[in-house]
Amino acid sequence: MHYCVPILYTDTVNTLLTEGVAEQGRRIDKVRIEGSADVHEVYCFDLDEVELGRGSAGGGRDRIRHRFEARRKKAERWSDDYIMAEMFDRDTDIMKMRAQYTAEFFNEFRSAFLNYEAGEWAVAKSLLSQSMYTGGTVFELGGIADGPSASLMRHMEEHGWEAPAGWSGCRALPDAISSLQEAGFAAGHLPSLSPRRACRESCES
Repeated sequence: MHYCVPILYTDTVNTLLTEGVAEQGRRIDKVRIEGSADVHEVYCFDLDEVELGRGSAGGGRDRIRHRFEARRKKAERWSDDYIMAEMFDRDTDIMKMRAQYTAEFFNEFRSAFLNYEAGEWAVAKSLLSQSMYTGGTVFELGGIADGPSASLMRHMEEHGWEAPAGWSGCRALPDAISSLQEAGFAAGHLPSLSPRRACRESCES
């Protein structure tokens, strides 16, 4: 939860996913495990679970309908011919949680990350700078700060916005965690909140 995302995984897990599901993930960091030469890419699935609570009457019939729908989906996913990637376009709950994450957002972040990775931090800063704040931009995501963008921005700021000599596109894992903690996004600061809500309240405080 240090990146303020609900689902976080590494390249090891990414290789086990089907191509269709893997395409739905977002590459957000590259880290080196302390005391090891191993380098891992970090991915996330972007979901705003707060959206599930919006517009729901919460009545008895509504609860029964949701319970029935959950059972139907579970049974469907056990089917031999079920294609997991299709749930991103068919599951109404997932579609609702991902509605704010546009293709434009993903393309802009991908461009920013590639520049960050390549050591072009001035360009990366320009592309990422709006993602931590509100203001009607593509990175805004409905007024909620984007944790992965905040982490990269904090790391670049700590180095004066210039990639260190010998930069290889990755950072030590403790640096990745401390960047979020110093930016006020650490899970320990808001233990009772969901990742997205924690990000929102960190920005508003």
